[in-house]
Amino acid sequence: MKGEGDPLVFIHDILFITPMKNPTQFKDYMNQANAMDTHDTRESLRKINTPTSIFSAKKDRLIPRLHQEYLEQMIPNSNLEKLEGCGHRSTKKEPDKVNELIWNFIKENM
Repeated sequence: MKGEGDPLVFIHDILFITPMKNPTQFKDYMNQANAMDTHDTRESLRKINTPTSIFSAKKDRLIPRLHQEYLEQMIPNSNLEKLEGCGHRSTKKEPDKVNELIWNFIKENM
């Protein structure tokens, strides 16, 4: 196994460490992959009219920064919070920073 941020570690944690009542089946992963390949909602992003905070992690291997920036461009009244030192699991790596950003967003948009 490789270190923190490695996709294999992330998958290992999900499959073998996290206890589940109804564990994910292989067919569930296949269904999700199919949905990601065929379900396109990009044009719907323009219809979101709720203030939106998007968290962008520089080392995110699942959702590239380019895609995160695309969300900010497409969603009106959105802001992109860039977390430089972490990957997809930013809430685990930088919980205090993420919580601060969330609370600031809530205060600004209530």
